[in-house]
Amino acid sequence: MHPCCGLSGPVDAEPLVEISLGCGDNAREVYVSKIFGILECTACEVDLDYIHHEVSHFLLSKEKLEVVLCLTEGFRLTCSQLMDLTTLVFLDSHKEALIFARYAHLSDRVMFQHEVLEHLTRSETVRNKLIHRLEKYLDERSSVNAVDRDRAAVKPNVPHAAHDPRRHMNWVGPVTDVQTRELEEMTWTGFLTAGPCNIVEPSYVQLAQKHHGVRVEVVDLGQYSAEHSNSCMFLSCAVGIVDRRIKGLAGALPAVLDSILAFEPQARSVEALVEEHQADRCSTLGSMADALRFISCETLESAKDEFQPYFHPLRELDTTSITGAYDEWVSSLRGDEEGDELVLLALAKLCGVAIQPVQNSGYRVPLMDPMDVAKEGVLYLGNDDRHWVWLCPLA
Repeated sequence: MHPCCGLSGPVDAEPLVEISLGCGDNAREVYVSKIFGILECTACEVDLDYIHHEVSHFLLSKEKLEVVLCLTEGFRLTCSQLMDLTTLVFLDSHKEALIFARYAHLSDRVMFQHEVLEHLTRSETVRNKLIHRLEKYLDERSSVNAVDRDRAAVKPNVPHAAHDPRRHMNWVGPVTDVQTRELEEMTWTGFLTAGPCNIVEPSYVQLAQKHHGVRVEVVDLGQYSAEHSNSCMFLSCAVGIVDRRIKGLAGALPAVLDSILAFEPQARSVEALVEEHQADRCSTLGSMADALRFISCETLESAKDEFQPYFHPLRELDTTSITGAYDEWVSSLRGDEEGDELVLLALAKLCGVAIQPVQNSGYRVPLMDPMDVAKEGVLYLGNDDRHWVWLCPLA
């Protein structure tokens, strides 16, 4: 049992590995080396199993992130272990925060590109942007004060699992390495209340029950499809369509979706498909999301006269400029632009399904049912103006 954390695992000294972020700042290298040098424990399989167990007690991704950060303080990690830990949080911003916070803990940083970045995304552009943000994060943390703060943050007396109060649902653990406004607010809110369970969060479950009389479960597939980012809307639609198909409710789907689903064993459950996507973005749902993005763009472009009247840019434009802005928007949607309600309208028509957005602000949004098929079932999607999730109807 380690004196610094109370968890098991060998305390083997491992050689420092040079940073693999290119010819960066010397201060950055010094910072990472100092942080790695004060780590006293090497995480083993037992430690990871314990973290998985503790995280399972929490529902929100930010709570899970807080648990992972607290339980990995003082630990050396491998890239494969870090990737395993990222599967415990749902939101991509939280995965990124975890990777940034624990980059200095990696004993095999030379494998960071292959073991971490290439597993996160196949897009070289996205990888380069992530590396740039990581370098910026490390540069900001490389001051003397940041090193001292992190040194103090590695607490030597975390209790053993058998006596650890964090095992209970209302424990509050400090977020020490991630300095974002969202996480700082989360941490201080936790300290000022009884714990994460008392933090007031917008509830899609309550809003769906209140406005539409349905019981739902929130399913968050993240933002990454097989080839694109910001694909949360398309992923949510994809899993909803599969669920309807399994229940015998899906009507005449576009041929491209039928061809993808044709390779799926009929026995595959929605749960299995969700787990597959969480393990690998190049999944059935990831491919379906990209197909939905493609066919919606084709429809928005070919049926411009039908959809452009609903397109309202934030800035005032004349008729000619609006047409240009619409074309530019459709073009960006073919890349990594996030879908909005106008895209949902196109998808509802293409897939022959009624879609009911549930806005977490509390406003009741009209049903999108261009094909008049609501009587056959409705696909519920939650949105907070930044991210879309599927609201799975419960029996």
